[in-house]
Amino acid sequence: MIRVNSMAYITSVREVNSNASAESVIGIYQTGIIDISKYDKPAIIRRINLNYESYADITCEVYGEGKTSGTAICTVTFPANKSGAGLDSSRIVSRRPVAGARAKAISVVLTTPNSNASVIIRKLEIEIDG
Repeated sequence: MIRVNSMAYITSVREVNSNASAESVIGIYQTGIIDISKYDKPAIIRRINLNYESYADITCEVYGEGKTSGTAICTVTFPANKSGAGLDSSRIVSRRPVAGARAKAISVVLTTPNSNASVIIRKLEIEIDG
């Protein structure tokens, strides 16, 4: 007598797009909601620090008051820091928002342009003033 497991699955691999040169990927890294308030008072975002390696620019958008989309309270761009010329380096880059963004809770979204650029994000730091 042979028993067949009723939970068996058939797996198949299919090619999604045979023109690999026409494919591209957008990288998105999104944090959860981060409480930055002190005694329930809004805090001001002074600096955003990012330790990363990237062949493309990274756009950092900060959303306030528990939102994860819509209008960002501040946006900063981190430049590409890798090239094919042997100048590759991981570094910490610090950016100051143009206007001091104020919020009680924030969500941070990091995106890359529509490309196949390699991106490694090691650390994200938010400096605030209460």
